[in-house]
Amino acid sequence: LDRAVNPALPAIGETRAMAADELFGISPATGHGSVQALARAASGGFALNVVNTGATVLTTVILARVMELAAFGVYSWVVATVTLLTVPAVLGVDRLLVRDIAVYLGRQAHGYVRGLLRRSAQLVLVCCLLIAAAVALAVWLAGGATSTQTVLALAVGMLALPTLAYGRVAQSALMGIHQVVLAQLPDLLLRPVSLLLLAGGVFLLGTGLD
Repeated sequence: LDRAVNPALPAIGETRAMAADELFGISPATGHGSVQALARAASGGFALNVVNTGATVLTTVILARVMELAAFGVYSWVVATVTLLTVPAVLGVDRLLVRDIAVYLGRQAHGYVRGLLRRSAQLVLVCCLLIAAAVALAVWLAGGATSTQTVLALAVGMLALPTLAYGRVAQSALMGIHQVVLAQLPDLLLRPVSLLLLAGGVFLLGTGLD
């Protein structure tokens, strides 16, 4: 309606594209909302999911062969626990970022976007520290009921919690500027492939020593 009244005004999609490019130095996908853009995003997401599934399966098979049964059980439990704790660590900030960044960029409110990202990072950091403190207290209260192997594995998992939480924040920020495929790269490609390479290296090293 505004563009019809004043042809000099840019369309909302054009405003968001310019704002995102100025703020992040990344050019959002052109033709947002078109069938071509939707098809590219869908095909990119599908390819990433296929790679992620294959890498995860191969990593699980390798770790099951390399690790003892008890150690593999501890590993699986820690991974599941840390993944679950990522939800309260993010505290819903990821959904907020996807929605509000798109709105602020549409209004060219760059300062609001920076402030939102800064406060989100601070909130996630506080949540991660509180969760780590709660886990440490639970382990201390458990006393001798928890094995040393489990405690060490859980400690490593707690160190990884902020990385996972901030990854979710960055992913949501990229989705807010319509970079859907790019936002999924760390979670669906880089992390599983890196873990696969690490597990494969351990397997080959163990085979060579045998």
